[in-house]
Amino acid sequence: MKKILGTFLFKVLLGYRLRGSLPDLPKYVLIGAPHTSNWDFWIGLGIRLMTDTPLRFIGKRSLFKWPHGWFFRLVGGIPINREDAGKNKVDAIATLFHTRDALKLAIAPEGTRSETDGWKTGYYWIAVKANVPIVPLRHDRPGQRVIINEPFYPTGNYAADARRLQLLYPTSQIVGKGQ
Repeated sequence: MKKILGTFLFKVLLGYRLRGSLPDLPKYVLIGAPHTSNWDFWIGLGIRLMTDTPLRFIGKRSLFKWPHGWFFRLVGGIPINREDAGKNKVDAIATLFHTRDALKLAIAPEGTRSETDGWKTGYYWIAVKANVPIVPLRHDRPGQRVIINEPFYPTGNYAADARRLQLLYPTSQIVGKGQ
């Protein structure tokens, strides 16, 4: 039933097509870019349901309060108190990977839905510290496609790895904030 609902949401209601597939790995950081619309949540939910993949996401704790908190938990949300995590958000999220047998975490590397002058680097350092691959996902809005690329294993050399990722995201400015 989930696959039917996800396919209906993703393909019929939103009109998208999927190119590529999510890897059959127990842990990874999926980066979805560009993230410029609230519709991205529904696209991600469609993919989650259609592929029957337990994708998770991090959200500010206030999203998980009544009346809609139950929904965000149901669709894979993990609350984080951004004030408590402070500068250690990367470490706190990397620890989630170490304490679980499986975690497929979706992150918007821009860190916002607004236009930015570059991606933040948290997604990268989470993957490095958790020793998991990055799965690049690109929204091709004009083509109404979502493109999932092969897992990318970060080397710890952000500048070199960002240049490799840039080839997959021609319209995004990867090198920017948080370096």
